[in-house]
Amino acid sequence: MSTIGILVKIIGLSDQIRKNHNRKSTERLSTAFMILSIIAYSLWTVHSILQKDLVLVIGQGLGILTTGIIY
Repeated sequence: MSTIGILVKIIGLSDQIRKNHNRKSTERLSTAFMILSIIAYSLWTVHSILQKDLVLVIGQGLGILTTGIIY
């Protein structure tokens, strides 16, 4: 399941990054959704660090990174 989560982040969010880059705009994105996404990924990253789960740390860290790039 962790692998699927990582793939969704890499494929799905990178597609959004590409669309934003091609449009040269992020005007259609919800600011509240993006902020909540970064908070959620951050909390999951802290949790996975405390649980010493490297796969989850990598997956959630990618989520923070890609969401930050999108926003």
